[in-house]
This record gives sequence, C-alpha cells and structure tokens, in this order.
Amino acid sequence: MQNINDPSDTYQKRKKYLPMVEFCARVALYQIEHGRYLIIENPATSKIWFTKCFQRLLMKHAVTYGTLDMCAFGMRDPNGYYYYKPTSLLHNFPDGVLNPIFKRCSKKKNPRRIQLIIINHWKVVLRVMDQEQSWHKFNHIDSVAL
Repeated sequence: MQNINDPSDTYQKRKKYLPMVEFCARVALYQIEHGRYLIIENPATSKIWFTKCFQRLLMKHAVTYGTLDMCAFGMRDPNGYYYYKPTSLLHNFPDGVLNPIFKRCSKKKNPRRIQLIIINHWKVVLRVMDQEQSWHKFNHIDSVAL
C-alpha cells in the first residue's frame, strides 16, 4: 500500500485498514493456540510486518518468516524480463518445511525491479531498475516498452 499511494494519504489508509490487520493477527493467534498451522503472505517491503500485532506474533514460539522472489519461480513480464517482486511469508510450520519455496533470484536472471507510483490519484510514474542496477523513471507508461 505504501508504494502506490500518495504519501499524504498513506497514514489515513493505514489507520483505516489497521482493524483488518489486527483481525488477521488474532486469527493467526487462534490458529497457534489450537495447534494449527498458519501462513500470512504480504510484500516483503510492507509495513504490516512492523505493526505491533505482527511483532507480537513473531515473538510466539515457532513463528518465523521467510522471503521469496517471484522471478525465482519464473514470473516474467510480456517481454520476457523477470519480475523481482519479493514476497514474505509469516508462518509456524516446522523448521525447514517451507525452505524449498524461499528462493531468491539469481544474478543470472537479471530481474527487473518495477515500482508503480501513483501521485495525487492521476499522475502515474513508473520506475524500472535496469541490469546495471540503475533506476529509470518514466512519466508516460504507454511510451515505455518494458
């Protein structure tokens, strides 16, 4: 949410959605208390991981998280470039069970990191990281061949 919204709106949106975040944390606690497994998925850069309720979850026995990159599973754009898209999973599965899915992109794949930034609900800015790890900013998305 923080990457696609106007920064002035972000605080209000976080405040609005905090009850849902807290509900998810309560459901996760219920699962733990009843001996059940849980997985919560969100972008690796999400601020949800730093909320008090999720920090409390991480303090529970056997609750941990891992990060995977979508390009490690072959996610590509229509032109064949790999999407980076790091995603984190908070879980309480036994140690090592989910390790096979926590794959990161190799340098050979040269993933493109893409950010879409919406400003004032109308101006769209696209930033693409090239193979040399430099950001390029485009103000007109339809003029860019990804």
